[in-house]
Amino acid sequence: MYAAVAAYIMMFAPARAARQEPGGQLEGDALMSTDGSVGGTERLELESGSARRGHTSSGRGLTRRGLALAGASGIVAACGSRESGAAGKPAASKAAGTVVFKTYLPGEPARQAYEAAMVTWRERNPQIKVDQDFTADSTTHTASLTSQLAGGTAPDLAQVEFAWSVDFALDGKFRALDDYMKQNRVAADEFFPGGTDFLRLNNKQYALPITGHGPLLYYNRDLFQKEGVPLPPAQHTWRWNDLLTTAQRFTRRVAGKPEESQWGLMVNFGMPYGVSSAIWQNGGAITDTRENPTKTAMDGKAQDAVQWLVDLRYKHQVAPTPEEEKTLGNSPFVLGKCAMWLGPSFLTYTSLAPVKDFWWDVAFAPKGPDGTAAASTGTNHIAAFKDGKNPDAAWPLLYFFAAQEGARLRAQIQNIPPANRKVFEEVWMKATPAVRRETLRDTLAFTKDMWKGRGFGEWQAAVNAPLVRAYDGGGSVSVPAAIVEANNQGTQVLLKQKK
Repeated sequence: MYAAVAAYIMMFAPARAARQEPGGQLEGDALMSTDGSVGGTERLELESGSARRGHTSSGRGLTRRGLALAGASGIVAACGSRESGAAGKPAASKAAGTVVFKTYLPGEPARQAYEAAMVTWRERNPQIKVDQDFTADSTTHTASLTSQLAGGTAPDLAQVEFAWSVDFALDGKFRALDDYMKQNRVAADEFFPGGTDFLRLNNKQYALPITGHGPLLYYNRDLFQKEGVPLPPAQHTWRWNDLLTTAQRFTRRVAGKPEESQWGLMVNFGMPYGVSSAIWQNGGAITDTRENPTKTAMDGKAQDAVQWLVDLRYKHQVAPTPEEEKTLGNSPFVLGKCAMWLGPSFLTYTSLAPVKDFWWDVAFAPKGPDGTAAASTGTNHIAAFKDGKNPDAAWPLLYFFAAQEGARLRAQIQNIPPANRKVFEEVWMKATPAVRRETLRDTLAFTKDMWKGRGFGEWQAAVNAPLVRAYDGGGSVSVPAAIVEANNQGTQVLLKQKK
């Protein structure tokens, strides 16, 4: 399994098209995690002593070096009055010792959020020292964590990516959290349901979710108003055809001149967001079962859903082609040349964070043709490891980042949607920019990961490859042929897990 992780990471390591991300760093499209990070090798160490400036909720206006201790303390004070959990749990822990915590910081807002969080942690839990093993991105982080687990040098706790978290749990690498949750009166329903369900295996909870992601429909309010087109509704009423007919009203293509063209829609294609959500919206199947599947079983309705997405680009021509996007050098939506973008919620703090030239907002992703609402996601978690040296001290730090001040500071500074309902309502809903954030909250009520079982990361790469060729290939690969190949390749991966 660990060799497969390494192969998967290397498959996606080269970045494709760079784009400007929060804090001024450039990040590519390859293997975008739910925290919005990609490949890289820089090792980061948090600093806590030099003078720094304050922040804004969206992460803009931050200096390169981060928060001053005084600034961090101000944020802590602002959040601290709301610190206790659902049952009034105390902020400090009686456990003591050193905890090794491993995560990654995909940009300056992440660095600043974790620095502010660690300032708070040290103030409230001086008896628990945190040995910070922080890297710059999800690819480096996962490769390093996989190597540590294979070598018997696991950290006490770490952020884990959805592509491999179930494998780690079933391999016995995670420590079950049920006893700690019971002792500390932590209920699973403190979190949105999809995230906790994904790592509840064999009636045990093996990690807590830290991201609350789902598909959204982003739209350029200024462009809608300029064209005199009614805005997407605040209610979840649009269906596929509503999206298409609205996109057609904006689309004006000039052959060979994308810089003079305008499009109605962009689609974040692939699993686990655009394709899988569309398949479920159309009543289609992806695997034979949702838990421990043995067969990739995309059926006729799944094929129709993929065909609909491909037709948006090549038949209806409301979406830009890969060549047009490459010529423009950046996302047409970010450039103000596209009216809508169907994509995951992490775009709010990655691709869209630098946008200042127009007012964008969010609406629900459309329902299927018969009115079915469905959404898939990839949820990152924080887990304690069975071979960790100090489990009693690891638990309070885990919960701190899942539901307490660590989660609050990430939501406030990084603008990252938390999986904890209380933090979502009290912090992320009030963050800037002031968009319809309740749309994501209401979407998360029915959002879930595609399936849970061994080999998800390898399966995802195998299935996505032929589907992406159909979407990017300009008709060189038909959708029926891509579905057949995806089913075959995906099933081979699943069968390998059973051996």
